[in-house]
Amino acid sequence: MDPIITPSEMYWLTRMDGIREVAQVMCIVFAVFAIAGLLGYVGTAIGSVTAETPTGTGQAKAAHRKLAWAFWGLLAGLVSSLAVYTFLPTTREYAAIRMVPAIINNERLRTDAAELYDLTTEWAKGQLRTKKAEVGSGQ
Repeated sequence: MDPIITPSEMYWLTRMDGIREVAQVMCIVFAVFAIAGLLGYVGTAIGSVTAETPTGTGQAKAAHRKLAWAFWGLLAGLVSSLAVYTFLPTTREYAAIRMVPAIINNERLRTDAAELYDLTTEWAKGQLRTKKAEVGSGQ
């Protein structure tokens, strides 16, 4: 009989909440830096437009380009950490994902449940016959 859960899966089961917490912290960090990057990007855009020449200086354009790449990189990091946080199950959810199908699909449990149902039905019918006999005999 195959084990329902392996030691490796048990390890990762216990680590799920920690991984989600790290992803949550990463979301916050990426959000803060993305906002700062956006403000810097807008600031350099305004600075390059108001520079001495109509098109801006070469240094302002280079800084603007670097901040644009940094902003888009931070935004990609934010989206990916949000995806990890959203789609990574908690410890409870992972346990349910692993255990519920194993329990439901267990053939022995199915046959035992059927036998238990039959025994319970027989017992209930016996109790009903006993009650009817007691009522019929006037006790």
